[in-house]
Amino acid sequence: MGKWFSGPIWHLGSSSPGIQGRPGSPQSKENQKIPARTQSIHGQETSITLFWKMARVRGDGPGHSSQIANAMTFIYPFFTRGRPFPLQLLFFGMLFCIYNGFLQGYYLIYCAEYPNDWCTDIRFTSGLFLFLLGMGINIHSDLLLRQLRKPGEVTYKIPQGGLFTYVSGANYFGEIVEWFGFAIATWSLPAFAFAFFTLCCIGPRAYHHHRYYLKTFTDYPKSRKALIPFVF
Repeated sequence: MGKWFSGPIWHLGSSSPGIQGRPGSPQSKENQKIPARTQSIHGQETSITLFWKMARVRGDGPGHSSQIANAMTFIYPFFTRGRPFPLQLLFFGMLFCIYNGFLQGYYLIYCAEYPNDWCTDIRFTSGLFLFLLGMGINIHSDLLLRQLRKPGEVTYKIPQGGLFTYVSGANYFGEIVEWFGFAIATWSLPAFAFAFFTLCCIGPRAYHHHRYYLKTFTDYPKSRKALIPFVF
């Protein structure tokens, strides 16, 4: 249950949506030295380390899944393009991601018990489908955002294409779907807690980004929603 108390720790560093780098915030241009996604490396590295150790204990090889995880952890952050990130938020992000990575990895390795036919269970198959769908939306949306700027540019532009046709926070929507899919597939309390935290954290951020776009761009599509297509 300690997972539920991680929210206040994170929001010590992100109490205002504007601090996330949106223009006009007093801290959006201070201490920006390191790419934003660097904060997630430590949490993912924790999970991967636990996975490798458990694989050695069981005598199993880590397989292709760990290779993909390592690629997403250590290669993708340097592939991104955009504004740097305030060091204060980087610290709190690292603190949360280390805690979350350890909690998820430890629970799945040492606490969770699944029947032999779990891979055919409707919870696993439906959760895996949602996870892959959300991951695809998230990656595709991030690529679209990356293509908005040329190297060195920091100006904001209207996102186009993909799920951005329907919502302003397509990448956030994909991430929320992704982690709720993971929670359903693993059917674990820590995973559901993390999915709920993700919704509470980046859901409001998507709304504030949507409101910023509407105020900044006079030609912004009025039919586009903030986070959930056709709904909100």
